[in-house]
Amino acid sequence: MNYFPKYFASKAITAYIIILGACFVFFSGRGLPLIWILFGLVEVIAFFFFLNRLTRAWREVSTPTFRKELFTTALVIRIVYVVFAYFFYQLMTGIPHEFEAADALTYHDQAVWIVDKLNAGDLSSFKTMIGYGVSDSGFSIWLSVIYFFTSNSIIAARLMNALIGAWMCLLIYNLARRNFGEEAARISAILALLMPTFIYYCGIHNKETVMTFILVAFAERADYFLR
Repeated sequence: MNYFPKYFASKAITAYIIILGACFVFFSGRGLPLIWILFGLVEVIAFFFFLNRLTRAWREVSTPTFRKELFTTALVIRIVYVVFAYFFYQLMTGIPHEFEAADALTYHDQAVWIVDKLNAGDLSSFKTMIGYGVSDSGFSIWLSVIYFFTSNSIIAARLMNALIGAWMCLLIYNLARRNFGEEAARISAILALLMPTFIYYCGIHNKETVMTFILVAFAERADYFLR
């Protein structure tokens, strides 16, 4: 089968709604706020609806066309979400970071500090931080490089997440194609394109998008060289 059937998509959406309703009944008074219920519904319905639509629409297109459509669509979806999340968090929390942000603020502050030290020519403090192996300093350094060229732009860092997130979809396609064939590769890539978790992490200042991209890139290149 070279597409995701509408039958399974509709059953999955129905199952989610039934489970959501059951949770509302059995855990009355301790349910999610309405806004998160709506977010969950949009994610699940959109995921399975477009999984069926895209796997059917793209199953017969040429490989170059599929790769172009895959990357472009993944990038547009992620850019739209990054911009939405930036202003949504600004509205809801007063800062362009997620609710009860912890690690994200630490990464941001460390990256700003590194840029300030670089601009001041004070490399000794920067070297000291790396020498002591500050936890997750690699991601702070990654952010600082983006900040250095964008005047500490938070949204620029997240747009970079969108870019590498879309690129990762292509890497998943390449890896799956060599191991499982064209049909499985296209479905795998579209799953990655639509995966809500992948899209969500593009819109926050945590390391998951970069970390996942590096892992997938390593697996794809290792597979290529072994072959």
